[in-house]
Amino acid sequence: MDDITIVDVVQKGRDFIKLDVLAKSLNIPSPKEDLDGSKVFEYYQAGNLSDIYDYCKRDVETVKRIYRRMTFSSISDKFSS
Repeated sequence: MDDITIVDVVQKGRDFIKLDVLAKSLNIPSPKEDLDGSKVFEYYQAGNLSDIYDYCKRDVETVKRIYRRMTFSSISDKFSS
């Protein structure tokens, strides 16, 4: 799945896309390192709240980068003054 593109995702006809896959298709680093959603409860039970915090923060930062990439915000911000 290293060379996936948005076209590949759209052609599958899904109503959703995983954050990890969308990030990779836009050449944005995946926020999924050693922790993903399937392990959050396990981490919570073990008291690893700071790891869960970091995981959620990486997701939010990735969504922000994806939004900016897809709306060309970094380009339009330069011309909005």
